[in-house]
Amino acid sequence: MLNPVWDQPLTTTLNLVLNEILSTNNRLGEASEAVFEEIDLQEEWIAAAIDRGGDHTEAERAFHEWIRSRDNSKKSYQKMLREPQRRAGVRKEMRRHLARRPAARPPHANGLQPSHAL
Repeated sequence: MLNPVWDQPLTTTLNLVLNEILSTNNRLGEASEAVFEEIDLQEEWIAAAIDRGGDHTEAERAFHEWIRSRDNSKKSYQKMLREPQRRAGVRKEMRRHLARRPAARPPHANGLQPSHAL
């Protein structure tokens, strides 16, 4: 059966349209992968901070400060996530950075009593 609009077999037209849809979705998928990767890294960062006695809000602030900082290549880690081949390196660098950070001090170490002790 011929498609009267394009004078091509309908299956060819459908294949062309499907190809365009998949191509567009692939580009959108690649663009959003960096965002999902950043969210995943942030979740890992905050969980690590809380495990070490840190505060969620402070961990979130520290993550955003780190992800926007630049490495030796003068690119922010956030921008590097846009390049699929660099994502594993960003994750490794984040884990190295977290390993170097000291554990958070509990509130009572600052002279404050825990709330349950009051």
